Amino acid sequence: MIEDLIYVDDSFGVEEEKKMVKYEPYEAYYPLQQARLLELWDELGIPHKKKKQVYGETLTVLGIDVDVNNLSFTLPQEARARLVDELERWSQKGVRKKVKEWQQIAGWINWALNVYPLLRPALNNIYMKIRGKEQEA
Repeated sequence: MIEDLIYVDDSFGVEEEKKMVKYEPYEAYYPLQQARLLELWDELGIPHKKKKQVYGETLTVLGIDVDVNNLSFTLPQEARARLVDELERWSQKGVRKKVKEWQQIAGWINWALNVYPLLRPALNNIYMKIRGKEQEA
């Protein structure tokens, strides 16, 4: 009876604003589907924390701001600034990168491109650069 999307330990879904129910263990009101999921976790003995039970019109999901009213995804300003700073540091000439560093920057860019999917083909060059390379000590 749970209709939300559950991804590892993050779950999210859409619920009508008026469908709020009290979740007794936290003595707080939550959207119906969220409260039902918490009840299921209680029944299965899966731990959860009140501070992580959030809901609203704009939420950060997997580090990306999701606005359900505008149907938009954006990188939070702080995350965008950290990524730009890292890319500036990364692009300095004359600094040799280890395979692990290439993998890390590729993962970070891959995450950011969830918001800008039309830029995703740009990752091909990074993956080509590290293909077949061995980890360095």
